[in-house]
Amino acid sequence: MRETLEAIALRAGQEIMRFYPISEEQIQGKADGSPVTSADLAAHQIIIEQLTKISDFPIVSEESFDPGLYPPQASRFWLVDPLDGTKDFIRGTDHFTVNIALIEEGVATVGVVYAPVSDDVYSAYQGGAFKNGAKIHTSPVNPEMIGAISHFHKGDEVDAFFIRNQIEVKEAIGSSLKFCLLAEGVIDIYPRLSPTSEWDTAAGQAVAEAAGCQVIDLETGKPLRYGTLPILNSNFIAAKPGITWV
Repeated sequence: MRETLEAIALRAGQEIMRFYPISEEQIQGKADGSPVTSADLAAHQIIIEQLTKISDFPIVSEESFDPGLYPPQASRFWLVDPLDGTKDFIRGTDHFTVNIALIEEGVATVGVVYAPVSDDVYSAYQGGAFKNGAKIHTSPVNPEMIGAISHFHKGDEVDAFFIRNQIEVKEAIGSSLKFCLLAEGVIDIYPRLSPTSEWDTAAGQAVAEAAGCQVIDLETGKPLRYGTLPILNSNFIAAKPGITWV
């Protein structure tokens, strides 16, 4: 299954790159004010078509989400963000990804994150984490702790967290690449203190956890879970094992 899902993500990513860089006429606005592009919709179509061929599990995608049908009446379902980091994509950075996750009983058990610009694919399957087919595992904490922040969701609360926890280096990273770089050991911690949707995090969480990291819901003190309404996650911390925070 891992190779099949990676191939689906790769195909969606190749379609996204046909629109990169994006033109103004291919950008629209959603009802919530967030942008959607022709690339989002094209990738969505490919992923839906291909996932339908390999299973009969329900598919929940950002680009066709219906709150009246969520969570699906099934213990297993696909949770998809066809183009995670649309704002980064529009801006012309390389920090956007294709995210595909399998949710089983509320847990992201399988995940694929594909970065089209770098052509790197990260995946989690049967308890292992992979980058471009090779197994990966996170590393010990860097001598100077490195924390990740979003390009578009910063602020005083995040700054205070970095100061309070003596995180020396701050790196701005887009999309689910933050989880993937955590899985590789490049960064040490990613505090998310502003809203995310479940499709933003599921695949990345699967990769990070399979590589030995933790992704903790700050309301429950337990790993993030999926299949709830509203589809927004609580604030969370993703970090290497053994790291604590205040």
